[in-house]
Amino acid sequence: MSKGKILIVEDEFVVAENLRAELESMGYEIVGMAFSGDEALELARPERPDLVLMDIKLHEGMDGIETAIHLRQELDIPSFFLTAFSDESFLERAKLAEPLGYLVSILKLYLLRITQQFSQIIKIFFAKYVIVPSSILEITMT
Repeated sequence: MSKGKILIVEDEFVVAENLRAELESMGYEIVGMAFSGDEALELARPERPDLVLMDIKLHEGMDGIETAIHLRQELDIPSFFLTAFSDESFLERAKLAEPLGYLVSILKLYLLRITQQFSQIIKIFFAKYVIVPSSILEITMT
């Protein structure tokens, strides 16, 4: 039995694939992987994931924050941001999406380490904070 349905929105295939593999090994159902905001909205409408793992910078179209705002307002689907950006302007904009959290990954190139730590955070969120609409969690990895 699945622990929850997750949609991954990440324009870097290797990062998305690592997240998918790790989360599936933990018992989560990955309902899709989107590489743009428009693709994320198209996948989310029929699949209705419990959570969207969202990169902020996407290569084309809407950025992750704008996409997360649409997901929250139109479908009431929360997002959790995974990004390398910790600029205050990103944090302030991200709050508009009412995310479950915000993970700042300075060493995003070290995919395994990030995936392992991120997986632990997802476990904590699903176990303790299934819906926390307006909180922002900022974790900086060194």
